[in-house]
Amino acid sequence: MKDVPRSDDLARRVNGYVTKYMGVLQIDGPRPRIELVGGAVGDWAARADQDPPTTRIELRSRLFAGHDKFLERVVAHEMVHHRNYLSGTEDEQHGPAFREGAALINGIMGRGFVVETISPPDAGSGFARALLAIGVGGLAVAGTVAAAKKRRPARPDNERGHYG
Repeated sequence: MKDVPRSDDLARRVNGYVTKYMGVLQIDGPRPRIELVGGAVGDWAARADQDPPTTRIELRSRLFAGHDKFLERVVAHEMVHHRNYLSGTEDEQHGPAFREGAALINGIMGRGFVVETISPPDAGSGFARALLAIGVGGLAVAGTVAAAKKRRPARPDNERGHYG
């Protein structure tokens, strides 16, 4: 397991991405308030909530250790929500306003950079093999790969005594 990034380094990187996507999305309003949250993974990786006069974006710092591109993609996603909160077009369901903002970023960063569903680079091993899916209020843990796998029967299902 990777170490949690130092909060000052992570904050510096997040601040740079916020500045970048303020420009890409042509946001003239206030910057969002960023909160880096430590501790165990909850049911979300990042979330944006309206906090007038701006937006509060919370990021689970553990998920971004050694994964700068994943961090940038998540910040870009949340910045689309920030833009929509400021303009009054946030629909919480990744509707037309979200897709339009995502398309602006994807036109620069490449197709699929900002999406509604994203898995971290270590989804197969990092934190209970969780898949991240966009949910109301941000990136939420939708389920686990392990839970989705077929469970072995209590006893072998063939005459040789082997599973599968």
